[in-house]
Amino acid sequence: MKLKSLFLLCFFVSFSAFAQSKKQQIEDLNVQFDSILSINAKIIENNRNLSKKNLINQSELIKMSQSISEYENSIKRLQIKVSLLIKQSDSLRNENEHLRNDIDSIKLLNEKLVITSDSVGGFVLGNGIPFIDGFELIRMEETRYGEEASSYIFNWSDVFYANEKLMEVEINSSGTIAVISVVSPKIVTSEGIGVGSTINDFIEAYPNYQIWWSYISDMCVIESNDHDFQCILNYGDLNLAPTITGDRTLLNKGDFSTAAQIERIRLFTH
Repeated sequence: MKLKSLFLLCFFVSFSAFAQSKKQQIEDLNVQFDSILSINAKIIENNRNLSKKNLINQSELIKMSQSISEYENSIKRLQIKVSLLIKQSDSLRNENEHLRNDIDSIKLLNEKLVITSDSVGGFVLGNGIPFIDGFELIRMEETRYGEEASSYIFNWSDVFYANEKLMEVEINSSGTIAVISVVSPKIVTSEGIGVGSTINDFIEAYPNYQIWWSYISDMCVIESNDHDFQCILNYGDLNLAPTITGDRTLLNKGDFSTAAQIERIRLFTH
């Protein structure tokens, strides 16, 4: 009986120790499982945070890409503008060069050609055609009709300088200059009157003047009583058609448009 009780006591003690060991193991496993769950939760949270950061980074990358694209477009637009400015600069440089050449040409013409009562530079009424360096003369002719529809050949020479027509010169039967018609604004009188000058410009330079129209030649003329050249006006600039009062009908400056200008200046032998 004692032996049996002793055996039971040993078994109970051994079983109790084993049970306590298993319980401790379970508790340890629970702690480890909780730790794993906690770690897993942190991993999930970290993944969420990383996902958010990735989305933010992707959004920033998209914005940066858009900004880069806008900068590239701006650079392209600036390059186009720079290219246009370079072309404009080249064009302006060429225009300045042409203007400089024109100014030099005008200075040269002013030195060589001045309109007087009987001459334009070396072209003098009653003299032969001069040979002046740089000037080119082109002989012209056309058929004209006189009284009773009779026809005749009319000859003259166009005078050019630097490829620009300056005047027309008519030669009489003796081979001398009979008429000079200036058609370029680059040739002026000593008072600065030339083709393109207004009626007021002429009156200011030559206050002793008269204006008339001839139905015979159908010319409107303003001229100085102190000089022999005639400045031809455009008949179309008259406000009203003049009334014929004789070979010459006297006019006033008020009979013309305020924009009326001299079309050509005519010198001729009497």
